Amino acid sequence: MSDPYAQQPGWQQPQPPADAPGQVYPAAPQAYPGAPAYPSAQQYPPAQQYAQPYPAAQPYAPAGYPGTAAAPQTRSGAMGAISLLGTVVATVASVVAVGMMAAIIQQAAITAQGNNYADEQLLQQQFGLPSVILSGASTIGFVCWILSIVATATNRGRVTGIIGIVLGVLAPIGVGTYFFIALWQTFQQFQ
Repeated sequence: MSDPYAQQPGWQQPQPPADAPGQVYPAAPQAYPGAPAYPSAQQYPPAQQYAQPYPAAQPYAPAGYPGTAAAPQTRSGAMGAISLLGTVVATVASVVAVGMMAAIIQQAAITAQGNNYADEQLLQQQFGLPSVILSGASTIGFVCWILSIVATATNRGRVTGIIGIVLGVLAPIGVGTYFFIALWQTFQQFQ
């Protein structure tokens, strides 16, 4: 049986090179009729050799005298302390605002006990200040919590930054729990 690929037109059987008698390499493909001939590697000009501009330059900095290592740069811990202080102030302001809201709700429940009606305009006026305090404290607390994260990450008061992060996470949970306990106590008085 003969090889069907050996008899195709335009294809030559690969011939082994003279320097490796046992190996078979494929021959270079033939150019298509009418295709432009590409120059061989010998026709290109040789690549230019560039000289180094500073032949005496070393690839690394020379070592200094022993014991003269630069002191590590110390960063101020002010960012962590400020962020912790801001988080504490925001937490205290939130607790005060929630306490004011709970007292307003308790007073409204006492005055409206018999008729299931409380003066809505009076309640809106009374809730104005605690709402502003709570909103401002929440914003300040969130900003200080982010600053605590930055202070911890950049080593600008790492310990106080970590305390600020923990307080910034636990403070909203504690303030919300305090508010619901105060409301629950108010509702328990009227049952």
